[in-house]
Amino acid sequence: MTAARGLDDWMNIMGDWAKVRAGHWPFNDSALTVIPMKDVPASLEYFYISLLFKQLTDRASGSGHAHGLQRLIIFDEGRVFFGREFEPGAGSGRSNIQTEMATRGRSYETGFVVATQDMAVMQPSLVNNAATFISMRTHSSDEAKLFCRRHGLPEKQYHRFMELPKGRAVISSPEYPRPVEFQVPFHDLGDYPAETEIADRMAPVWNQWDANAVFAPVQDNIVKLVNFHELLGECEPPTQHNSKISEIPEPVSSPVEQEAASDYSTPSDPQIISEYFELMRCCQASKELGVTALYRSLGWSGGRGNRVKNKLLELGWVTAARITSPKGGRPKETLLITEKGKEVLNERA
Repeated sequence: MTAARGLDDWMNIMGDWAKVRAGHWPFNDSALTVIPMKDVPASLEYFYISLLFKQLTDRASGSGHAHGLQRLIIFDEGRVFFGREFEPGAGSGRSNIQTEMATRGRSYETGFVVATQDMAVMQPSLVNNAATFISMRTHSSDEAKLFCRRHGLPEKQYHRFMELPKGRAVISSPEYPRPVEFQVPFHDLGDYPAETEIADRMAPVWNQWDANAVFAPVQDNIVKLVNFHELLGECEPPTQHNSKISEIPEPVSSPVEQEAASDYSTPSDPQIISEYFELMRCCQASKELGVTALYRSLGWSGGRGNRVKNKLLELGWVTAARITSPKGGRPKETLLITEKGKEVLNERA
């Protein structure tokens, strides 16, 4: 994905907020800020989190390094961001933002909590830099053996993690010399609030953001028509481009021309139809000429001539043949008018 395509997709998802030049700071005075990333493509989630961490470090670098904890960022389903499949390979030229977060976050008083059900596929830099490690029940023996090694337990005790009761967990931390088993407290949060209730609660926040945001000016989408003849260098460039066609061509009156036009990319352009008959008349008048000589006599480039020739062959108006010069030499390709093509020429005349 190119940078332009990634930004374009991100704007489509963000909507009006994509036009913000000076917008909000995600972490305001609220004790808890939730940034939902549901259904966001992984590449765009990576892009957003990378910018967020860059913004955090830039803000914190002004006060220098510290060792406290002012902010805690929790990643639910952390594999989506910290999985090994998102780790750039050696020589890719990309920095590993996950490693920077795991190693540099503590210097800027930012902690990270990453929840996952697949620790074995997480990036080693995250696992190795985790100070506190909490393990709950798993059905994977390989995962359980990894838990043992991480907690400093004999690997033969792996079944212990496969038999943990619901709500029980094992924790290792620099504060404890050995792993401790504990009961995770259960908090009944009640029913999830309805969408209308969420909208009411968030309305003041949205209003504040809208009031402080500076939006880019709205620009009308100007669609410029592309003249493929100009791209191929087969005609003089037009003096003016506009979003509307300045000259409407005459309608195609011949049924044969209408059939040919319907098979072409721009059926309303009579110039394309006239090309067919120009080449056909030239073939009828100079049967001994090869296709290269025919193109030269019409003043066409090879690309233009081959495009018209292929269309005539597709319509069945001409057929390709090989002719040999009386002087010998390599046979050359020429075009012969078919009976159907003759009928078309007679109708055109």
